[in-house]
Amino acid sequence: MTWINEYFREIKQNYGTMEKYITQLLDFSQAKQEKLRSMYLVSTDGKDTTYPAPQEPAPAPTAPDNTKTSEEPTIPAPIPEQAVNPQHKTNKVKVISTKRLHTSYKYHLKGHKQWFKDAKLKKSLGHTPRHSHTKWRLVKVERIKINHKTLTYYQVKDHAGHLAWLAKANAIKIK
Repeated sequence: MTWINEYFREIKQNYGTMEKYITQLLDFSQAKQEKLRSMYLVSTDGKDTTYPAPQEPAPAPTAPDNTKTSEEPTIPAPIPEQAVNPQHKTNKVKVISTKRLHTSYKYHLKGHKQWFKDAKLKKSLGHTPRHSHTKWRLVKVERIKINHKTLTYYQVKDHAGHLAWLAKANAIKIK
C-alpha cells in the first residue's frame, strides 16, 4: 500500500493533479477521457444512468466549388525546428558498476547536499537537512559516468526505510 501512496505523492508533486498527469504525461486527451467515461461509467444517483457521450461538432456544410483550378501540387509548410539552447546540454549518465553493501547504521549525511531518488540522478529529492541526528546505513555504491567524469554515489537508508542517493563525499562515518 505504501507504493501506491508514493506513486500518488509523486504525481501530486510533479503535476499537481491526477487530471494533469493523465493529459500531459500519458497523452490521454479530454475527448478520449469523455468517450471512455460514456462507455464504461454509470452515475451514482441510484438510477444507473450512463454518462452522456461526448458531443462532437457537426461538420459545417460546404457549398460545391464550381470554379476550375489548375492542379498544382501543394507544398507543405516547413516544420519549424525547436529552439535549442546551446548552453543547456542534457547530462548523459551511465552506470559503470553497482555493488551491494552490508553496513550498519553508522553514517550521518552532510547538511544541505543534493540527494536523488534514483542513481541516474534524474529525480531529485531536494537537499539533505541542515542538521540531522538520523543515522543512515549504506545500501549500495554505484560508479557513474557523467559527461566523461566518473563519480561515486551511495544509496543510503534510514531506520524508517527511506532511500536516497547522494555523492560519496556527503556520507560521514561516525563510529
